[in-house]
Amino acid sequence: AGYLPASIATNFGFDTGAAYWFRFRLHNPGSAQADRIFVLDFPLLDHVALYSPDGMGGFRIQRTGDNESWQQRSLKVRRLALPLEVPAGATSVFLVRVESTTPIVFPAWLQDEEAFWAGLSREQFWQGMFYGAVALLLSYGLFLYVSARERIFFLYVVAVLATLFCLFSLDGFAFQLLPDTSAWQNYLLPLGVALSTLAYLYFALLYLRLDPADPGRRRTRWLIRACWLMLAVLPVLGPAVGGAVMLAQSVVV
Repeated sequence: AGYLPASIATNFGFDTGAAYWFRFRLHNPGSAQADRIFVLDFPLLDHVALYSPDGMGGFRIQRTGDNESWQQRSLKVRRLALPLEVPAGATSVFLVRVESTTPIVFPAWLQDEEAFWAGLSREQFWQGMFYGAVALLLSYGLFLYVSARERIFFLYVVAVLATLFCLFSLDGFAFQLLPDTSAWQNYLLPLGVALSTLAYLYFALLYLRLDPADPGRRRTRWLIRACWLMLAVLPVLGPAVGGAVMLAQSVVV
């Protein structure tokens, strides 16, 4: 079987154990070597390998992904980014191999080095503003809890903190916090969703002052606890199981 044309942001869904191959060709009509950066804007992919021509009939392999070593990344940035070169006046064929227990998503593009680093600088500024605002929310919620000793503020702090874990995983920052424990990378997201869902729902119950003795409320609390346990424990069996549980919980809750 040959290669099929792919769209800009191909999504193949869950396909655990399968490897997807992508091929692209670059032509450099100039008189100087063209340096580019291959970017995959989906940090949750487990294993990504870029095969670049080595000039001797073979390939040079660069690897990245959330189950690959952070220290061995060619570019230590939150995105899956790998440098490549095209010699002057040459046409080079590149191969990309993707394997993951998370959804196989391929939002790929090329950038020159100057544009890549300039865009990353602007992106980090806005992300710093966002995460700084979240840190202020956490600090304020913790201050209210320490001052008032009200359980509702503690639940708010737990919910925001768990949401922060989810965002760190989705944005690719968890690799920098846990660079040598790749097994946690796939588990942080469903665990964060489980904790934040539980905390937000209990926060709502306290805020709305619902009668805890009401039988319907008791059944709802037990259902919430059951969903939380499934969401927190079942992803250990694999991210595909975790994704299915997350979907089921969103429908039930």
